Amino acid sequence: MGTALEMHGEIAIDTVDEFEHKIRSWLADGGSPVLDMTDVTFIDSTGLNMLVQMSVTNGEPLTLQGLRPPLVKLLQLTALDQLLNIAF
Repeated sequence: MGTALEMHGEIAIDTVDEFEHKIRSWLADGGSPVLDMTDVTFIDSTGLNMLVQMSVTNGEPLTLQGLRPPLVKLLQLTALDQLLNIAF
């Protein structure tokens, strides 16, 4: 198992359940709470909420690595960078 779960595409209202299942399965199988977001092109408010809730229920913040600059700025503007770790 790699050190980060690779995420791809858009995390939005119509895909959020699929991403949540993928993350929960990864963590349940002993994966680290690190998500490689290099190939994520968009996150809506539903996706952001899911990531925050996953951090809370996991007991430790998720680490998001490889975020595109607009997504980093969004997390900073919404103060969600205080709830999620951002790795550069």
